[in-house]
Amino acid sequence: MLELTIVGLTNVLFLRVFLSIFRFVYIIVEESPTQPEPEPEYNNDSSNDKVNVEELIAKNGDSPTLNLSLQGITDQDMNIVANALENNTTIKTLELVANVIGAAGIKLLADALKNNSTLTTLDLSNVGITDESAQHLADVLRNNTTLSTLRLFNNSIGVQGAKYLADSLRENTALTAIDLGMNQIGIEGSQYFGDALRNNMGLKEFNIQANGLGDDGAEHIANALQHNT
Repeated sequence: MLELTIVGLTNVLFLRVFLSIFRFVYIIVEESPTQPEPEPEYNNDSSNDKVNVEELIAKNGDSPTLNLSLQGITDQDMNIVANALENNTTIKTLELVANVIGAAGIKLLADALKNNSTLTTLDLSNVGITDESAQHLADVLRNNTTLSTLRLFNNSIGVQGAKYLADSLRENTALTAIDLGMNQIGIEGSQYFGDALRNNMGLKEFNIQANGLGDDGAEHIANALQHNT
């Protein structure tokens, strides 16, 4: 039996949904679309010296975490990263926070993930993801059975990108946590995710904070979770 508890705070509305003793969905949505958005947690730093990506990956050795955050990674570099993922069976966490990666670079990454059965956590926060990039990621999520955590905080996914990702969540059974905070999803985007969450039993953590949802958007999500069985 799904139990829904809603607690209103000053600036945000927390919806905690207990689906069982061991499973819950923790959702954060803003109470009003007029509330100011928080400062981004990450910021691109164009002053960083260009690094040798191949050298960084080589130095990583057999470590399960490859952290390439704030390294000035571009679409061209993503070809190197993608090749590493296709040939490496030890990397479980890939962090690419605060780089500037276009749709072409995300597609290279997505194609690599189609042949990867090791990576469980992917952090693409603040890399400039748009709806086109979101579509490439959605294509992977439909069939990927390994990735369990996806962080897309502070990008520009928008309403169309939200639709792509939401549609993929209807089919994905592996993802347990997704962070979509600060992505300009809006009320319409919340409807797409609401529809997807009605039947997705895998997600335990879903962050959609600071997306201009307001009360209507929060209601879409809450209503969906009441039908999640």
